[in-house]
Amino acid sequence: MPHAMGEASTYLISVKDGDLWRVQIAWPNGAINYFGKFGSELEARKWISRHRWLTEKVIDDSEIRRPWGSVSRR
Repeated sequence: MPHAMGEASTYLISVKDGDLWRVQIAWPNGAINYFGKFGSELEARKWISRHRWLTEKVIDDSEIRRPWGSVSRR
């Protein structure tokens, strides 16, 4: 799957599995998982729309600049 600017992304894709529809989740590490058992492609796409946040870039903690310092409770 293509990557924007060399960065890995998570992809959510509706796929037909027999009489059902499922959501294929392709993770940045290359792992593939299937979620749900939907009666229609529309239901699977609605699930994808509600879970679009899964495709957003994860921010590494070191990238977060906190003017007040660390939030660690040590």
